[in-house]
Amino acid sequence: MKRVIIDYKKLSAEQEQAFSNLYSEGYGDNELMTLTMGNGTRVSCLPLSFEDTSFLVKIGSVSKDFWDADFLDSIEPIEDIDFED
Repeated sequence: MKRVIIDYKKLSAEQEQAFSNLYSEGYGDNELMTLTMGNGTRVSCLPLSFEDTSFLVKIGSVSKDFWDADFLDSIEPIEDIDFED
């Protein structure tokens, strides 16, 4: 079986219809996969299978620069959250 990573925008009409049918009610964390590509970009994918090909359909990505040390250091911690009404 052939395995392919493909961007959602590049799906054929048949593949897009199958994807829409498969995830018509959304998807859960157990279906979503996060891959780190060779260039450091993190990509969120969902599986889609046909008889001869298994796809990982890219639905989002975040550049490795987004997670650089300066960005992470700039995040302020949240303290004293009261979840009671």
